Amino acid sequence: MRTGEWPRLAAPHPAAPRLRAHVEMLSATIGERNLWHYGALERAAQYISAQLTSSGYTPRRQTFELAKLPLSNVEAVVEGTARAGEIIVVGAHYD
Repeated sequence: MRTGEWPRLAAPHPAAPRLRAHVEMLSATIGERNLWHYGALERAAQYISAQLTSSGYTPRRQTFELAKLPLSNVEAVVEGTARAGEIIVVGAHYD
C-alpha cells in the first residue's frame, strides 16, 4: 500500500494552462452538447472555429442534417512541407 504524495513526473507543459481553459470552456461554460442541447452544440462549434481562426488556421464546416437540424464537422487544413504529399488526420468529437 502506498502512502504519501506521488512524485511529480515532469514540469507542466507550457500549453497546459491554455488547454485547461479550452476544456473548461467546452465542459463547464458551454456544458452538455448534443441534439437535446442544440444551442450548446452550436456554441461549441463556433468556439472551436474561433479558436482555430485566432491560431492562424482557416476552419471550414462540413454541414449535414440530422433530425432536421444542421450539424457540422469543423476542419482546418495544415499543409505539410517536408512530406507535402502525405496527409495526417487529427479528429475529435465536440458533441
